[in-house]
Amino acid sequence: VSGAGNLLGYLDILSGGAFANATIFALSITPYITSSIVIQLLTVAIPALERLSKEGGEEGREKLKRITRYVGIGLALIMSIGMVMSLRSYMITTDLLSKITMVLTLTAGACIVMWMGEKITEKGIGNGVSLIIFVGIVARLPVTAWSFMQNIFAGEVNAWALLPIVVIYVAIVAGVVFI
Repeated sequence: VSGAGNLLGYLDILSGGAFANATIFALSITPYITSSIVIQLLTVAIPALERLSKEGGEEGREKLKRITRYVGIGLALIMSIGMVMSLRSYMITTDLLSKITMVLTLTAGACIVMWMGEKITEKGIGNGVSLIIFVGIVARLPVTAWSFMQNIFAGEVNAWALLPIVVIYVAIVAGVVFI
Protein backbone atom coordinates (compact mmCIF):
# COMPACT_ATOMS: atom_id res chain seq x y z
CA VAL A 1 0.00 0.00 0.00
CA SER A 2 2.76 2.43 0.92
CA GLY A 3 3.95 4.38 -2.08
CA ALA A 4 1.30 2.85 -4.30
CA GLY A 5 0.55 6.29 -5.74
CA ASN A 6 -3.18 5.97 -5.17
CA LEU A 7 -5.69 6.92 -2.50
CA LEU A 8 -4.53 4.16 -0.16
CA GLY A 9 -0.92 5.31 -0.55
CA TYR A 10 -2.03 8.86 0.29
CA LEU A 11 -3.85 7.65 3.41
CA ASP A 12 -0.73 5.75 4.41
CA ILE A 13 1.38 8.90 4.08
CA LEU A 14 -1.06 10.89 6.24
CA SER A 15 -1.06 8.17 8.88
CA GLY A 16 2.74 7.97 9.02
CA GLY A 17 2.79 4.40 7.72
CA ALA A 18 0.20 3.18 10.22
CA PHE A 19 -2.31 2.36 7.48
CA ALA A 20 -0.04 -0.04 5.58
CA ASN A 21 0.95 -1.73 8.82
CA ALA A 22 -2.71 -1.96 9.95
CA THR A 23 -1.94 -0.50 13.37
CA ILE A 24 -4.39 0.86 15.92
CA PHE A 25 -3.76 4.37 14.52
CA ALA A 26 -4.40 3.37 10.89
CA LEU A 27 -7.18 5.95 10.50
CA SER A 28 -4.94 8.68 11.92
CA ILE A 29 -6.56 12.11 12.13
CA THR A 30 -8.52 11.69 8.88
CA PRO A 31 -12.00 11.29 10.46
CA TYR A 32 -11.54 14.47 12.49
CA ILE A 33 -10.37 16.46 9.46
CA THR A 34 -13.33 15.22 7.46
CA SER A 35 -15.77 16.06 10.26
CA SER A 36 -14.27 19.56 10.56
CA ILE A 37 -14.83 20.15 6.88
CA VAL A 38 -18.37 18.76 7.02
CA ILE A 39 -19.31 20.88 10.04
CA GLN A 40 -17.83 24.02 8.46
CA LEU A 41 -19.85 23.41 5.30
CA LEU A 42 -23.00 22.64 7.28
CA THR A 43 -22.52 25.85 9.28
CA VAL A 44 -23.41 27.75 6.12
CA ALA A 45 -26.38 25.50 5.32
CA ILE A 46 -27.93 25.00 8.78
CA PRO A 47 -29.08 28.20 10.54
CA ALA A 48 -28.72 26.74 14.06
CA LEU A 49 -25.04 25.92 13.45
CA GLU A 50 -24.52 29.35 11.89
CA ARG A 51 -25.96 31.02 15.00
CA LEU A 52 -23.67 28.92 17.21
CA SER A 53 -20.70 29.96 15.11
CA LYS A 54 -21.46 33.68 14.89
CA GLU A 55 -23.45 34.57 17.99
CA GLY A 56 -22.61 31.81 20.43
CA GLY A 57 -19.31 33.26 21.62
CA GLU A 58 -16.94 30.92 23.42
CA GLU A 59 -19.78 28.62 24.48
CA GLY A 60 -20.95 28.30 20.86
CA ARG A 61 -17.46 27.47 19.66
CA GLU A 62 -17.18 24.80 22.34
CA LYS A 63 -20.49 23.28 21.23
CA LEU A 64 -19.29 23.27 17.61
CA LYS A 65 -16.05 21.59 18.69
CA ARG A 66 -18.07 18.97 20.58
CA ILE A 67 -20.32 18.40 17.55
CA THR A 68 -17.22 18.11 15.33
CA ARG A 69 -15.73 15.58 17.76
CA TYR A 70 -18.90 13.44 17.77
CA VAL A 71 -19.18 13.56 13.99
CA GLY A 72 -15.50 12.59 13.85
CA ILE A 73 -16.15 9.58 16.07
CA GLY A 74 -19.10 8.58 13.87
CA LEU A 75 -16.95 8.91 10.75
CA ALA A 76 -14.17 6.91 12.42
CA LEU A 77 -16.68 4.15 13.11
CA ILE A 78 -17.89 4.17 9.49
CA MET A 79 -14.32 4.25 8.16
CA SER A 80 -13.33 1.42 10.50
CA ILE A 81 -16.19 -0.73 9.27
CA GLY A 82 -15.19 0.00 5.68
CA MET A 83 -11.55 -0.82 6.36
CA VAL A 84 -12.34 -4.11 8.11
CA MET A 85 -14.79 -5.12 5.39
CA SER A 86 -12.37 -4.27 2.59
CA LEU A 87 -9.51 -6.15 4.22
CA ARG A 88 -11.51 -9.23 5.21
CA SER A 89 -9.81 -11.40 2.59
CA TYR A 90 -6.48 -10.83 4.38
CA MET A 91 -7.81 -11.75 7.82
CA ILE A 92 -6.90 -14.97 9.58
CA THR A 93 -10.17 -15.04 11.48
CA THR A 94 -13.42 -13.72 10.08
CA ASP A 95 -15.92 -14.33 12.87
CA LEU A 96 -18.22 -11.46 13.84
CA LEU A 97 -16.68 -10.86 17.27
CA SER A 98 -13.23 -10.43 15.75
CA LYS A 99 -14.56 -7.96 13.21
CA ILE A 100 -16.35 -5.98 15.90
CA THR A 101 -13.16 -5.91 17.97
CA MET A 102 -11.18 -4.65 14.99
CA VAL A 103 -13.73 -1.94 14.24
CA LEU A 104 -13.79 -0.77 17.85
CA THR A 105 -9.99 -0.82 18.05
CA LEU A 106 -9.57 1.26 14.90
CA THR A 107 -12.25 3.69 16.11
CA ALA A 108 -10.58 3.98 19.51
CA GLY A 109 -7.24 4.64 17.80
CA ALA A 110 -8.77 7.49 15.81
CA CYS A 111 -10.31 8.88 19.02
CA ILE A 112 -6.91 8.79 20.74
CA VAL A 113 -5.31 10.67 17.86
CA MET A 114 -8.13 13.27 17.96
CA TRP A 115 -7.63 13.66 21.70
CA MET A 116 -3.86 14.08 21.25
CA GLY A 117 -4.45 16.76 18.61
CA GLU A 118 -6.77 18.66 20.94
CA LYS A 119 -4.31 18.39 23.84
CA ILE A 120 -1.43 19.67 21.67
CA THR A 121 -3.57 22.65 20.68
CA GLU A 122 -4.65 23.30 24.31
CA LYS A 123 -1.05 23.27 25.55
CA GLY A 124 -0.20 26.01 23.06
CA ILE A 125 2.42 23.99 21.17
CA GLY A 126 0.63 24.69 17.89
CA ASN A 127 -2.26 23.38 15.86
CA GLY A 128 -2.42 19.77 17.06
CA VAL A 129 -4.04 18.35 13.94
CA SER A 130 -1.47 19.99 11.65
CA LEU A 131 1.38 18.82 13.85
CA ILE A 132 0.10 15.24 13.84
CA ILE A 133 -0.11 15.27 10.04
CA PHE A 134 3.36 16.83 9.78
CA VAL A 135 4.92 14.34 12.18
CA GLY A 136 3.25 11.47 10.34
CA ILE A 137 4.77 12.59 7.05
CA VAL A 138 8.21 13.26 8.56
CA ALA A 139 8.15 9.88 10.31
CA ARG A 140 8.09 8.21 6.90
CA LEU A 141 11.19 10.08 5.73
CA PRO A 142 13.83 7.55 6.92
CA VAL A 143 11.95 4.60 5.42
CA THR A 144 11.40 6.43 2.15
CA ALA A 145 15.03 7.63 2.00
CA TRP A 146 16.34 4.12 2.65
CA SER A 147 14.08 2.67 -0.05
CA PHE A 148 15.18 5.36 -2.49
CA MET A 149 18.86 4.74 -1.73
CA GLN A 150 18.39 1.01 -2.28
CA ASN A 151 16.83 1.76 -5.67
CA ILE A 152 19.80 4.00 -6.56
CA PHE A 153 22.33 1.33 -5.56
CA ALA A 154 20.37 -1.29 -7.50
CA GLY A 155 20.52 0.94 -10.58
CA GLU A 156 16.74 1.26 -10.82
CA VAL A 157 16.80 5.04 -10.25
CA ASN A 158 19.22 7.67 -11.49
CA ALA A 159 21.17 9.28 -8.62
CA TRP A 160 20.46 12.74 -10.10
CA ALA A 161 16.75 12.18 -9.43
CA LEU A 162 17.56 12.61 -5.74
CA LEU A 163 18.37 16.33 -6.08
CA PRO A 164 14.89 17.57 -7.09
CA ILE A 165 13.27 15.33 -4.51
CA VAL A 166 15.47 16.73 -1.73
CA VAL A 167 14.80 20.30 -2.90
CA ILE A 168 11.05 19.71 -2.99
CA TYR A 169 11.10 18.01 0.43
CA VAL A 170 13.10 20.86 2.03
CA ALA A 171 10.74 23.40 0.45
CA ILE A 172 7.70 21.58 1.83
CA VAL A 173 9.18 21.32 5.33
CA ALA A 174 10.21 25.00 5.24
CA GLY A 175 6.72 25.98 4.05
CA VAL A 176 5.03 24.01 6.82
CA VAL A 177 7.35 25.48 9.44
CA PHE A 178 6.82 28.99 8.06
CA ILE A 179 3.03 28.64 8.06
